[in-house]
Amino acid sequence: RRGPLSDVWEFEPGERRWRCCSAELAEEECPEGREMAAGTMISDAGLLVHGGRGADGTLLDDLCIWDGRAGRWVLVQATGHARCAHSACNAAALPQPTGSEAAGGDAQAAAAVGTAAAGTTAGAAAAGRGGSKAAKAAAAGAAAAPASNGVLFGGFTGETVAGDLLQLTFLRQQRSGEAFQGCMRV
Repeated sequence: RRGPLSDVWEFEPGERRWRCCSAELAEEECPEGREMAAGTMISDAGLLVHGGRGADGTLLDDLCIWDGRAGRWVLVQATGHARCAHSACNAAALPQPTGSEAAGGDAQAAAAVGTAAAGTTAGAAAAGRGGSKAAKAAAAGAAAAPASNGVLFGGFTGETVAGDLLQLTFLRQQRSGEAFQGCMRV
């Protein structure tokens, strides 16, 4: 298939070959196909993918997390920051947001990103509903599990080449498997 894709591949060193991890997923279980997206590992089995350009040329603003252990997408959530041709890295050593920052206390902070109940694009609706709960929990000072940070830098916003830095913080919650919560701050 040609054009933007939404597949995930893993290199198996012992076999010296690539394996498509997402081959068994139905199209509706995957985020929109894309090119020029940014991606980084946020845990030993968690891949964060942000933005890119869709098949129709639209810049995407979603954040997607692939859970390598479960073999599925566990989060698809809009961020409000559309861009392509940008960079991402794992920055776990960065300071974590405080309760007021995570709840939007900073005027520059973006909306909270919630958890997806299912690894499908239908899970995006669940993620949106979970976002307000995540913000309320953070504002209430709820204790969180260890977090992982991703940092996005620059890229094309549709109007200009940006030189900004966005920090994404993901808190892990153990419920029915590993879920991710997060908030994005600039």
